[in-house]
Amino acid sequence: MTDVFNSYNKYEGIMTAVKVMSPQILICDEIGSSEDNEALQYALNSGVKLIASCHASSLDELKKRRYISKLIKDKAFDALAVLGTGTMCGRLVSFTKTGA
Repeated sequence: MTDVFNSYNKYEGIMTAVKVMSPQILICDEIGSSEDNEALQYALNSGVKLIASCHASSLDELKKRRYISKLIKDKAFDALAVLGTGTMCGRLVSFTKTGA
């Protein structure tokens, strides 16, 4: 079963979903702001597993982003997947455990 929140800003959507729906897994697109980080940390502390996307040209660029880096260091994700671009678009380029 899946519920989709529409017409919410990301922060309010995440906070409302965690408080009202008690989800097992939360899927969120294009994370990266301080508000996103705050809401995702709240979800993690509530026992919710996360699946999230974030656009970057490389894993190194992603790790340089303040709030994404914090989520990675806090082991918010079991794994990171990097999808290719150009002719490799949509293909899995690398798969890295977040502890690595």
